[in-house]
Amino acid sequence: MHWFGFLGSWAFAALISWVWLFVGSARRDAEFQMNVALVLAICFCACATWSGFRIAALRRMGLRWRGAAISSRAGGGELRQEFGNFEAIRRGLDGAFQIRFKDHSLLKLDPYARNASDFLARFSEELGSDVY
Repeated sequence: MHWFGFLGSWAFAALISWVWLFVGSARRDAEFQMNVALVLAICFCACATWSGFRIAALRRMGLRWRGAAISSRAGGGELRQEFGNFEAIRRGLDGAFQIRFKDHSLLKLDPYARNASDFLARFSEELGSDVY
């Protein structure tokens, strides 16, 4: 999902920028159209930048799931939690799943990351309850 947003936003920003720079408009309201095109190009660039930051954050997190354990890079070290250490799960305001473990560590899982739905389904199977 993030890659689609990243590439799609950059493509639209490039297309609108190309029109703004090289094509223009011959209509009576050409100045207004070009101002709108500039705002749209800036908005699409901002969306692509945000998607790029989300992709980079997910890659830095390095979340891996091996059998009944979750491991990730946190604060420069490797964090490993067993499914048996699970305490609670909830949906945060940003839409991410927040998984809390018995040692009060928190794992934020982006629902749009690759294989996140498979992970949550397996997580609920391991716990014997429905996570969603």
